[in-house]
Amino acid sequence: AGYRVIGTASRRRAEMARQAGCEAIIDPHSGNVAAAIVDAAGGTGVDAIIDLDFSSTSKMLPSGILKPHGVLIGYGSNEMGAASFNFRNALFNAHRFSFFVVYELLAGERELAWQRLHSAITSPRGLAIAIDAVFPLDEAAAAHHRVESGEALGNVLVAA
Repeated sequence: AGYRVIGTASRRRAEMARQAGCEAIIDPHSGNVAAAIVDAAGGTGVDAIIDLDFSSTSKMLPSGILKPHGVLIGYGSNEMGAASFNFRNALFNAHRFSFFVVYELLAGERELAWQRLHSAITSPRGLAIAIDAVFPLDEAAAAHHRVESGEALGNVLVAA
């Protein structure tokens, strides 16, 4: 409650994003994504960005997608080496950056994440988790290929 979620999803995945709670959905392949984000945010940019591709998103910061004092939370980047961004823009807008890899969370952070996840899953509103396919353990390679294909609409699980 209190958050307005703007998401990016291809046309093929837009309905999933809507069902997940996105109020505005931007197709990342259809033009000026930065302008669409600013427009969806009412012309002011957003307070926080949670993103898988720091290298692309950080380049859009000078376009005003992130409000002053906003935070960009990254958990991946298409460019895994040196990523450049407009330092002056980030400095004078007091932008904050936070990065994480699930496997590197500190014990207390991991415990808090599990508690929050459990709470979200068991709450009356629930956390909807889209499942595309479940593969038996001996078909783990097929599950991996399903993910790599880009065709999965939801999570691909491997069950023992």
